[in-house]
Parts: sequence; structure tokens; C-alpha cells
Amino acid sequence: MRLQDNASDGNCLFQAVADVLQDQGRTKRTASEMRTLAVTHLRRHQRSFQGFWRGDAPDANGSCIASQGFGEYLTRLAQPGAWGGSLELSALANTLDQPIFICRPDDDGLRVFNPAGKGRAICLWFEKRHYQAVVGGPVPKQDIADAKPAVIGLAADRGGGPSSCAASSLGGRTGGGAASKLGGMTPGSCAGLSKLGGQTASKAPSTLGGRSAAGPSVGHGRGPDFGDFTGETVEAVEPPPVPAMQRPARASSVKWRKQSPFVFGDKVFFKCEFCPFQIECSTRSIASGVRNRHCTNHHGGRGLPGALRVDTSSFCKIKAGTATDWMCPCCRYGLPEGAKAALSKSAFQAGVKRHRQAAHPGVPIKEWKSRNIAVNVGKPAKRRLANQRLRVTILSKGPPKVPVGAFDVFRWPQIHPRRWQLQGRKCKRLVLRLTHAFRCKGCLCSFGTALSANRHNCRGADERVRVTTKRHLRRLKIEERRSAKLSHGFTSAEHAKLFSIAREFISGGGAAKLPAIINLFCEMGAHVMVPDPARATAVAFEFTCQGAPSKVLFVSLYGHAWDKQLATDHAFAVASACTACATNWLALGDFNVEEEEMATRLVGAQHRSLDEPFLCEGPLPPTSAGGRRIDFGWGSWSMPAIELPSAPGVADHTAVMYGFDLGLHSGCLGPPRVRCGDLLEAEVSKEAWCAVWEEH
Repeated sequence: MRLQDNASDGNCLFQAVADVLQDQGRTKRTASEMRTLAVTHLRRHQRSFQGFWRGDAPDANGSCIASQGFGEYLTRLAQPGAWGGSLELSALANTLDQPIFICRPDDDGLRVFNPAGKGRAICLWFEKRHYQAVVGGPVPKQDIADAKPAVIGLAADRGGGPSSCAASSLGGRTGGGAASKLGGMTPGSCAGLSKLGGQTASKAPSTLGGRSAAGPSVGHGRGPDFGDFTGETVEAVEPPPVPAMQRPARASSVKWRKQSPFVFGDKVFFKCEFCPFQIECSTRSIASGVRNRHCTNHHGGRGLPGALRVDTSSFCKIKAGTATDWMCPCCRYGLPEGAKAALSKSAFQAGVKRHRQAAHPGVPIKEWKSRNIAVNVGKPAKRRLANQRLRVTILSKGPPKVPVGAFDVFRWPQIHPRRWQLQGRKCKRLVLRLTHAFRCKGCLCSFGTALSANRHNCRGADERVRVTTKRHLRRLKIEERRSAKLSHGFTSAEHAKLFSIAREFISGGGAAKLPAIINLFCEMGAHVMVPDPARATAVAFEFTCQGAPSKVLFVSLYGHAWDKQLATDHAFAVASACTACATNWLALGDFNVEEEEMATRLVGAQHRSLDEPFLCEGPLPPTSAGGRRIDFGWGSWSMPAIELPSAPGVADHTAVMYGFDLGLHSGCLGPPRVRCGDLLEAEVSKEAWCAVWEEH
């Protein structure tokens, strides 16, 4: 093996690689072509290499250009004469799929780029910032086995300066000592000095990769270009400190809900724990991809996270008679009572699956499920109760979430399943449903789901809104004609009125007021939804009492669980609308209202709590698990309750029932307390007091 020198014009690294490829019988390539190959690979895989860059320019001085970015570095590198180093060697080793070995005179072994390359090995000699090709034979297997992975990004590895020694006509080096495997060397003292001023005083040249005791030289250091030799002794120059990489601050600060190994303050970084690689990324997903590629390509997979570990330590052997949250249907293995609450749904399912696969692999999955239902669900009544609790949990989450005050809510009659849900399937029955729909108050555009409403970015009425409204009206007309043939329980007048209200909303008409809706549906005898459709439903009933009809309006409410003030305002708004109907009414439901707030509002109201006649008998039982009485009723003054039984309810709520006697004389109705406003200064006299009393 011998060294093949090249011109000292800044292209030595690329020329040396081209010389080795030509010696291996590959197609002859120029240094310019090898440079283009390296730059192209660095551009395509910028995220994989940018983290190794130290912010230095590809020149002899290594000036700092970190503020200009990695793109500026690649632009300068593409120019002829730009110096190359470990970044370029790694790029060439990867794009050629060949390992590149670097041997230095003052190193204790070879350094290799891309050791997993499948092609023939390329060997280069690097001394005094100059690369030369090692040609004439393959790299010894022992040296390949002893080679260490190269460190990418070191500024001292950048080369392009003049050659370290004069090359002989055969390509060998002029030196002293015994001949080595790198090629024959002429014995004798070294009389030739390099342009850098360093004297070659090698005592015993080593084999390829061996260590040789050399005289003063700059070795890995990097210093200025001293030009031609002037005859004076030049000492080794200490390399300047590598400038720290400066990255521009991100425009916005991102806060993550969970701790992440990529988040440092308000920036997202990936910092390798095995090498100096670090890179700033825009998102955690990008940083995760960079970590995966980097650790796989450069560290053999070290640094990558392992498989997701689920803690199933709560599962254990169950003794006879012990209460459980879950029991294996085939053995005494399961979760003790209360342990399931601390597990997530995925952890519970993973624990059950692992036990089934490990302990009962021969049990078919269908048989396992049937046994599990028999053991852990029990009788059909218990199963129905479990399903009912699940539905209550879903309903407790509240209505579809849309921005408060930005949308009008109305009922949109639709035929289900939808047409796109029937593709390739046969549907036995089509049904008419009244679904929640939302209309933007800004542009009057309607949306059939809360998801589409939340995605809406209101820009005012435009052509897009008009086209969408026209499409909705056309679809509503088609479904009105189709639904008339279905069995839905509405009369033709009621059916037409449902679609008329929806058509008015979609076309941009005014929203119908609550009293008008209630009066309309009281006459029709059908269910009605108030302005907050998910939280109030009213229906009117007529009773025959003492030979005369008596009309009562029943309202079912479910308050806002997350905002008690909003729940109170909503409940009293419904009560005011019911009072405006000029009929007896009752409101029942889960109000989620603070007792003090409710009592304060009831003082000056024209309605009362149905619990009022029973307060003198002692504290009433709570209806919720938190010890509060939030399930109760209230109504007009002329509807007093005569009995108050309780029974176990759904989930953790107690069922509250009221008894009424519509034929019972309800006494006198007194005037309400003086309200705020203009009536606050009104004079109260005996005549005015008697005038407002009326006998019922």
C-alpha cells in the first residue's frame, strides 16, 4: 500500500476519495463530482447532519457562521476550494455505501465512517490538514477490526491545506526508519520540510493504523495558512476554540402538558447523550424522528426508548371470599376491590390480555368472553345497570362543546343512517332523528356537528357560506320528502313544522323564542327543546279534574355541571319562560345549583321549590355522592306537593318523587317580594296588598 498525493487547492479530501475509487476499478470521477455528491447528500439529509455542525465555515480559518445557518454552510461548501471534513466524509460514506477509514500519524488507531457499509473499504491518510489516498491494496482485516467509530463534527478534521510530505515518483513517502505496510519509505533522516514548517521526524513508521512517534506537527490542530516556507522554524499553533452553535430563538413559546426529553425551556431540541449531536426542531414528532435515525445510524440503536411498559402489579391471586373489581373466569386471579380505580383503561385491558395469553392460551376468545360476562357482569339486570351507568357517564360530560355565545343551537331533523354510512351495506330500518345543530352568529352558516362548528373560522358572510347554505337547504328538502314515508310518530302538521323551524335557522332567519316554542308544542302535544337543547325538554299534559280540564307543563332539566352560576341562570331562564305560558308547570331534574344561590333567587321569584312543604320535618336526604341535594323539583305556586318518597336511582344518584293532588284546594297566592328596579320605590298600601291576593 502507498500514498497517492494530490494538489493542495482545498479539494484534497474529495480528490483523495476519487483516487481510491479509481484505484478500486470504479468509474473515474473528479473531485468536483465527489463534492457535488457530498453536498447533495447533506442537503437531502439535513436533519441527520445539521446537529453535528459546530457553526464553522468550510475554510482554513474556520470562521463562525452559526448565525447564518446550515444552509449557508452548504452553499459555501459547494464552491470549489472549500475545505472538507468529517461531515463530508460521513456523507460520502453513506451515499457510496462504503466504509471510509482515516489514519493519522499521531493516532492510536483508525477511525471509520459508516462501518456498516457494504462496499469495499476506502482508506485515507490525514496529516497536517491534508488528505491523501491510500492505494495499492485492501485495508488489513486486523486494522478493520480494531477501527473505532469516527466522531463527526470535529473542526480539527477539516482538511484542504498543502501536503505534509513530498511524494516520490512511485507515490511513496519520503521518511526515515523501517519500511511499513503503507508503502516503501526511503531510510534516512528526513530533510524535507512541509510548507507548514513542521519537520517530519518519524523514527519508526508503523503499520496502517499503528502509532508512530512523530516530531513537532500540528496534527489535529487547525491554524492559519502560513504560505511558503521561509526557512524559519514554525511552532505548532494551538487551535482556536470552536464557537458555540447559536440558534435563533423561536417565535412562539410552546407549553407541553407532559414532560418530554426534547423540551428545554420553550425550545424543542434533540441532544444525543453519546456524541455532540444536537439540533433544534419545530415539533416533538420531528425531534423523535431525528433521534430514531441518528441513534440507529450512528449508535446501533442505543438511546432509543424501549417498549411501552404497563404496570399490572395490581393484579394478584385472590383468596376465597375476597371482594373483587374483576375476577378471571378460569382461575382465582384478578383485581381486589378498589384497585381498578387506580388503573387506566389501557392498563386494565393489557393486564387482562396478558393473563389470558399466559395462563389460558387454549381457551377460545368467544368462550372467554362469555365466561367473563357470567362471572364479572352477572345477571341481565346487573348488565343493564352497568350499561345504564355508562350512558349516564357519557351524558354527564355535557352537550357538544362549542364556543359560548358564538353559535345558535337548533334541532336539525335528519334521516339515519346517513347515505355515506350505507355504502356496501344493507339497512333494515331508517329513522328520523332530531340532532343538535349549530349556526354561527357572525356569518349565519349552519353545522350539523360540534366538530365542524369548532373548526369554523368565521370571516363573515361570503360566497362560500351562501353555497353551503344552499346545499343544506337542498338536502333538508330531500330528507323532508323521504322522511314523510317513515314511521316516526309525528302527524303531518308536526312533521312539516319540524322541518320549517330547521329551514328557518339554516336560511338565516331569526331564532324562535322559548315561550313561542313552548306554546306551539303545547298545542301540538309534542316534545320540545328549549334554546339549550341538551339541557331542557318540555311537554304539556291535560288532566280531567272535577269535570274540568287542567293543563300542566312538565319540564326536565339537566344543569351545567362545570359552571354553577351558568346552571342557575339557565334554570331561572327556563322557569321564566314557563311562567309566561300562563299555566301550571313543574321542573324536575339535576340542577347542579348551589343551595344558597338557589334560595336567594327563589325569594323574589314567582315559583317555589317542591321541597318547601317538607322542610319543617327535618333535613332532607342528599341525592348525590357528594352529600348535596341537587336532584329536586320546583314549579308554580299553585302546584304544592303532598308527598316526597325516595328510592335508589341510577348510578350514584337518589331518585326523588313527588305526589300531587290536582283537586286539592291550594289556598291563596301571596304577592312576591318587591323586586329590584323601578318597583323598589313603589309604595306598598293595604289596598295594593289586597288587590294582588287571589283565591284559587
